[in-house]
Amino acid sequence: MAASTTSIVDSPALAHLSPSDRAFVVEHGIGPRRPVTIPIVHHGIEYQVSQRPNAIAVEHLLFNHRLTYAQLDQQANRLARRLRSAGVGPGQRVCILARRSIYLVVAIVAVLKSGAQYVPIDGVTVTDATLKYILGDAKPKMALVMEEYVERVEETIDMMCLEEVIEEDEKLGADDTKPEDLSSPTDGCYVIYTSGTTGTPKGVDVRHNGVTNGGHILFSLSPPY
Repeated sequence: MAASTTSIVDSPALAHLSPSDRAFVVEHGIGPRRPVTIPIVHHGIEYQVSQRPNAIAVEHLLFNHRLTYAQLDQQANRLARRLRSAGVGPGQRVCILARRSIYLVVAIVAVLKSGAQYVPIDGVTVTDATLKYILGDAKPKMALVMEEYVERVEETIDMMCLEEVIEEDEKLGADDTKPEDLSSPTDGCYVIYTSGTTGTPKGVDVRHNGVTNGGHILFSLSPPY
């Protein structure tokens, strides 16, 4: 048995399994290594922009709101430039307080293009106590907040209203070229907080190479959200 396979069999994560079950995991759960052609998440979106700019990238059926890949890229580039101007970059976090919407997707892509790591917070379900805890624990450089939730964020946190800045950039025809790419596969992609139903919510730190090695990202914005 190869050394790498032996180490997997002896892994603490499999310690609760019987020897036969461990062997089953090794036989059926481990395949050959494959190269990851796009190891940075937003590069995958930018690839789609180059291949099919006029295809629908994201849509919200309830509000009949949709963006093509080119439009998503344009809005995200503009917002990313705003974030960079505010000092946001690699090694930093940006909290996104929003409900499922087109604005949420633009915010996610913009944060990634800025080089930072996004922290999604569901404005519909998060309690005030949990929101306060996450904003304190994540230590974000900036918060991107949908207009309906602005009053829930303390004034001590630097904040941008998503609808306001996106619409302002559109009206002014702001620079929509891609900001300098500072991201690497080992940079943080997002931090997802657990529900905290059995204690204090904990942030799970996920990096670009962890996401791109695991499969595809799917944005689901179907009703009733």
